[in-house]
Amino acid sequence: MTRIDHNKLVRFNINNDAFALPIDDVKEIIRPINIVNLPQSPSFIIGVINLRGTIIPIVSLALRLGISDDNSNINNKRILIVERPNLTVGFFVDTVTDVMTTVQSHYEDIPNIARENYNQNLVRNIIKLDQEIVIVLDLNAFFTGEDAEQLMAI
Repeated sequence: MTRIDHNKLVRFNINNDAFALPIDDVKEIIRPINIVNLPQSPSFIIGVINLRGTIIPIVSLALRLGISDDNSNINNKRILIVERPNLTVGFFVDTVTDVMTTVQSHYEDIPNIARENYNQNLVRNIIKLDQEIVIVLDLNAFFTGEDAEQLMAI
């Protein structure tokens, strides 16, 4: 099992599925503001915003994960602002539900057959709760390879 470094996670939904990122990775959560489309950008990059003077690319997390993206009622959606050295990105999600605290016994590894099909291992773990499964994303996978190059080019 992958070692868990964080037990506080920001939980959010995409198409009624629950996902999470370590709270330390999320700089802030904002409502959508004037997203400007970027011509000829990769399909998962929905545009850029000007956040207090900084241009930030906005990634549809649904499209990046290969999930259908429901863009209805855009005003209820949220943007998770995440930072890495030399790159700040906004992840467009349906809702942010809460900050959850987990314990090691809640974590499960991704089944091997599923892991083989995930592009760049974007999923780190699964959290198994009483009535819910939460997928913990591996933020490092979003900031490596071709994705990082495309985002840094913006």
